[in-house]
Amino acid sequence: MPDFFSLSVKEVTRVTPSAVPVLFDVPTELKKEFKFIPGQYIDLKKELNGEDLRRAYSICSSLQSAELRIGIKKMSGGKFSVYANSGLKAGDHLDVSIPKGNFVRKTQRVQKINNYLAKLQVAELHRFIDRFNRFWNWNPTANSYFFLATAA
Repeated sequence: MPDFFSLSVKEVTRVTPSAVPVLFDVPTELKKEFKFIPGQYIDLKKELNGEDLRRAYSICSSLQSAELRIGIKKMSGGKFSVYANSGLKAGDHLDVSIPKGNFVRKTQRVQKINNYLAKLQVAELHRFIDRFNRFWNWNPTANSYFFLATAA
């Protein structure tokens, strides 16, 4: 099996001035290879200006969505993150690895809580989306509140 697959970008959405979730269009014949569990990540590979760039990003889709989505925060001097936030668009292709990582929860035996409150910074947005999706799908009747802290 290849290390990377060329996937089409289905959607790039601006959620903050410096962060974009990127949704990939995974073909039916690759759905099995791209099945993931919460806590995993994918590697992206892209040649920009003659330089081979590789970056790892946490998957922030819920299992129930059957989508492959990551969040990319624009980093000062970050070659790929700047490109993703300014030039990446639907229809572009990126080389994407199958999901990796073992930083996953082994058990689902947790007491359900009915109220959640979260404070996050822009840098934490992609991790928050992943966790929020997991909690929401696990306990869809919960009340969830969050606020975004930005620099003044």
